[in-house]
Order: sequence, then C-alpha cells, then structure tokens
Amino acid sequence: SRYRVDVEGGDGRSRQAHTEADVLEAVVDGLANGVEHTVTVTALTSHPDVEGPASEPLTVTPRVPPPPPPPPSRVTGVRVAPLDGGLRVSWEAATGEVSQYRVHAEDGDGRSRQAHTEADVLEAVVDGLANGVEHTVTVTALTSHPDVEGPASEPRTATPRIPSPSRVTGVRVAPLDGGLRVSWEAAAGEVSQYRVHVEDGAGRSRRVYTGADVLEALVDGLANGVEHTVTVTALTGRPDVEGPASEPRTATPRAGAGDTGETPDPVPVLPLAGAGVLAGLLYGAACRLRKARLSIGGSGGGSDCR
Repeated sequence: SRYRVDVEGGDGRSRQAHTEADVLEAVVDGLANGVEHTVTVTALTSHPDVEGPASEPLTVTPRVPPPPPPPPSRVTGVRVAPLDGGLRVSWEAATGEVSQYRVHAEDGDGRSRQAHTEADVLEAVVDGLANGVEHTVTVTALTSHPDVEGPASEPRTATPRIPSPSRVTGVRVAPLDGGLRVSWEAAAGEVSQYRVHVEDGAGRSRRVYTGADVLEALVDGLANGVEHTVTVTALTGRPDVEGPASEPRTATPRAGAGDTGETPDPVPVLPLAGAGVLAGLLYGAACRLRKARLSIGGSGGGSDCR
C-alpha cells in the first residue's frame, strides 16, 4: 500500500519519508551535508503489522550541489539552405559550457519543429516542413543544466522547396545545313529532361527535348544565314521546377555545312526522349550508307529507308 524510506546518519539522527504504492521516488531533506547516511526502503501493506523486509542498505552523503554553469554565448554564423520538405542549418560553435544545440524552425502560423545535435556537431537537418512556406530559424546552445541555456541566435528565414538542377555548362553548337547540332555537359541534381531552345533575331524559335542521359540534339528547320541564339536548360519531373538556362551560344546555319534531314533520308523530327535522339541519328546515317552502296554497285534491291 505504501513505501517507507529510512535514512540514518552517522551522527545518529534519522528521518523517514513515505510514498504511495505507485510512487517509486522520494526526497528526504533536513539532513546534514557532509555526513554519510544509510538508506533502506521497505514495502508496507495496509495491515500495520505486515511489511516486507528492508532493502539492501545504500550509503550516500548529502552535499551542496555545484552552482549552475554560466550560460553559453549566443550562436553566430547561422546559415540556412532550403531542401525538399526541410531546411539544412549550420552554425559556428558557441563559447562556454555546451552540451547540445537546439535548432528551432517555425512558420508564420506557429507550427514548429526542432532538431538537437551534440556539442561537436554544428549542422542539422530539420525535416517535415511545408514546401513554399517561409520558416524562421534560430539556434540555441544548451548546457547540462535544464534551466541554463544561451540566448537564441539571430533569426534567419528560408523557404523549403524542391531543389532545382544546376545550370547546364559546356554548351557547344555546330552549324548544319538548315539546322544546328547542340551538345552539352550533364547538370547536377534531379534531371528528367533537357530543353534546347533556339531563337533567331526576329523571335522565331524552336525547341527540342532529350532524355536525361542524352547530351546532344539536332535542331532542324532553321533558316540558313540567320544567326540563332541557343540555350540548354535541365528540367525536373515537376513543371514549376527547372534549372537556370545555360549561358547563351550563337551560331548560324549555312548551306553545305551538314545535313539535317532535307535529303530523302531525314533524321526523325525532334523532340525525342531518352536514347531516341541518338537512335534517329544512327538510323539516318545507316540509310545514307546503304543508298551509297546501291548507287555504286548497281541493282541489289531498293532501300526501305523512310
């Protein structure tokens, strides 16, 4: 029905404390600091003459607790980078006793999430946040004392969002007869397609799309002798998220520079996805080679190229 805690000091003075059956902790005060005490705990029943045996004795010496540590300094150098559904937060170490850091992110409606790191970890990811919603972030240095912490850092704001791919680099443009051959280097990040945009000075434009693993495209149907501006952009699977356009390149289609499909063996019309661009180029080259052989060797069957 209850527990009894007996505490007896080496000076002969003793004190007791009682708790209910579901309370397994007690504070016994009024003891002399610096004096060793013996502690036992006994389970009691509702009958005054029936109780369990006392626990094995423990000895402990009350002492003056150490003063709480001074609060750490304010955290500085807070940097926040947006993520898809979260924020990546980094900061500089605070001075003083630090046991943990607390990162607090809150939106304008008061919804908040926290992350904690150990004292030697100066970066954290706060996830579970709504994309497109601005959040205010602060970082606070904590101590091992629950009531002592440093002041919160200066607030920083950031908005979680789906990350865009990097800018396409290494764009190269070669003139063809009635078109341009464009190649580029792969962008970093999530890429589902590339968009090649070609525009002349009068605002007439054409676009070609390739799959994420295809880094070359033919843009045909362009006027010879007219300068065109070319950019390449990495796209994601989301219509509102794309990387920045590449640095523009200029080139001028010209007669005799190459064949973009004005012969009877055209390269398939773009846009194509994935390996379709390269497959179309290879198919057109094979057709031209086959016809050349037929013209040299005479009869031998017609070409099935279309």
